[in-house]
Amino acid sequence: MTYEYSLIDIYYWIKKRLKLVVIVCVIGALLGFVYSIFIKKPTQTSKLRFDVVIANADRTLSGEISTINNAYRVAGIYMTHLKSIDFAEKVAANVDNLSAGSVQSMIQVTQVENTGNLIVSVSSRSAKNSLNVASAIADLAPTVIVPTGYISENFHLRVISQPQLTRARVTIKTIITSSLFGAFLALMLVVMYVVWIESKKGTIRKIGDIQQALDVPVIGVIYKD
Repeated sequence: MTYEYSLIDIYYWIKKRLKLVVIVCVIGALLGFVYSIFIKKPTQTSKLRFDVVIANADRTLSGEISTINNAYRVAGIYMTHLKSIDFAEKVAANVDNLSAGSVQSMIQVTQVENTGNLIVSVSSRSAKNSLNVASAIADLAPTVIVPTGYISENFHLRVISQPQLTRARVTIKTIITSSLFGAFLALMLVVMYVVWIESKKGTIRKIGDIQQALDVPVIGVIYKD
């Protein structure tokens, strides 16, 4: 015999066992909190900095050279190359156990506004991989990234800040996200448990339930005050 249960039925079942539901959700949130603090590895980030330099001169585009006003555009071209899959393949060839796609996904490049300065951030769960990729970028970028034409003839990249691994910290956002996910997962599990337990009881709620269960007509009903 198959019973059909409505959302109202489920609502009353959850309300009936509300204390259990709350306790399980709290436990789920605590487990998510513990996971974010003690188990989940924080993202490790290494940073380095480049500057676009005039060829054969020790002055940068981000400084006092007023005759060249396209620093931002030239640095933007180098930024595009730093984020390309071609450059990622060259970096991957110089580090162990990382594909070009993985390397490319690790690299983020930002440009300081109105300057030729580029900040490269390399993020990974592994501090070793982060620093190794950043070091490879510092070694390769000035020599292998050579835009054609006017830029290659007049400009080149220079490392002005060597790769450094920043201290990894668990963020408040990560803690909150993990706690909420733990609470949500716990809620789903406890609701399924409550529905399963209550549905096993086969509670009779109306005359139709008796007729369906026993396959006999109902002659009369005695109500209890």
